[in-house]
Amino acid sequence: HAMWCLLWSDVLIPYMLGTPLSKLLKNYPRLILEMEEHHEFETAAILKMTCQAFVNIISGKVTSVKGALFNIEADAGQSATFRGTFHFLEGELLFHSNLEDAAHRASKHGNKFQRLCPAACLGMLEEFHRGVALYAVARKRKSRKYKSRASKIHRKVKQWIVDLNPNVEHYDLLLDAEHASLRSKTHQAADDYYQMSIASATKSGHLAHCGLCHERYADFLLIRCDKEGAVQHLSEAIRYYKEWGAGGKVYQLMKQQLRWEQC
Repeated sequence: HAMWCLLWSDVLIPYMLGTPLSKLLKNYPRLILEMEEHHEFETAAILKMTCQAFVNIISGKVTSVKGALFNIEADAGQSATFRGTFHFLEGELLFHSNLEDAAHRASKHGNKFQRLCPAACLGMLEEFHRGVALYAVARKRKSRKYKSRASKIHRKVKQWIVDLNPNVEHYDLLLDAEHASLRSKTHQAADDYYQMSIASATKSGHLAHCGLCHERYADFLLIRCDKEGAVQHLSEAIRYYKEWGAGGKVYQLMKQQLRWEQC
């Protein structure tokens, strides 16, 4: 249990709070040594896969959780916690792939993480990221299926607000914005929600979600033909993602920004 607590306190919870990825990776050599010395091999495997996911987000070259630190064939665990964490990390496509991939995966697997790890607070982050991806593609493709699934997650986040969870305010506001953006008559409300979500994420200090809120607002402004505003907020998204350490995402958005500026 001590090694599991270390994994949460030094890696998973800081990730949930948007701590720079390079700072999280600095803990890896010390933690892996302690876990292996105490023969906590499955916890060590979860640490390896988590840090491998961070490395892949930084590089942007590989979307699957594999590489020099972690190999699913060599480091496979059998517990629901291992399988759930692997599923969560494989699903973090918001940060190094396109939203359509993330939404397709969210639609295909649903609440698989919650079934595997029903009591893990990581599930809130997983559901939020799933909801954003589903709403994004619901708007892009005008898909009722994705809208319905996103709305179900949105209602659950609303309940967290009712339950006075202090950490999910910007989750709720961004999903409010995404929902309102689906109908032209509620676009002004969406604009207000996007700005509030950015303010809330900034107040929380969550670098990844600051980037995400600016990125989604930029996309919304572009469909409203506000190219100047879209480019401005995409620049802010790039700045926050760079500070967080998502090099692959930064490269992707810089290419997108160039296309927007040239069109």
